[in-house]
Amino acid sequence: MTDTTEIPTPESRWWDYVESLGARVGASTPAVIARYIDIAPTTVYAWKKGVGTDTGRVDPQTARAVAYAFGRPVIEAFLSAGLIAREDLNVADEPPLTPAELPDESLLHEIQDRFKRLKSENELLRAERPSPEPEQAPAPAPAPAKQRRGRKPNATSTRRVARLPESRA
Repeated sequence: MTDTTEIPTPESRWWDYVESLGARVGASTPAVIARYIDIAPTTVYAWKKGVGTDTGRVDPQTARAVAYAFGRPVIEAFLSAGLIAREDLNVADEPPLTPAELPDESLLHEIQDRFKRLKSENELLRAERPSPEPEQAPAPAPAPAKQRRGRKPNATSTRRVARLPESRA
């Protein structure tokens, strides 16, 4: 009896990797994944079929572009493309979970830790910031002009003021 189990090639691991990254961002077809990475769709369809490049592998520049497009570490893409061996590195077997994949308790703990860190960073910034100069009290407003006492002018008054001729000096 012959064993028909396929041994995963770097190219098939690569497609599994790219497909899982695409699924995380909602890119479900090779064409959509190609647009996301900004490469030719034929390249992504070749990966799906298990075909690499002329040398039978994904080139480092393409692996790097995929990692950058999906916000993943380049080393992770190199491992999945078969460009480096896992034995040469000390990395986890699985890519880290996305926030949506984390258990509620873990996510809550992470958020609390970040708030604590931000609070302490803000306190350090406040301590380093020079204290502002004390504000001076605003100058008092000038006193209103005093009104003259006496008779108020009447709107119907016919009194006229004589003007003296101007002297030319």
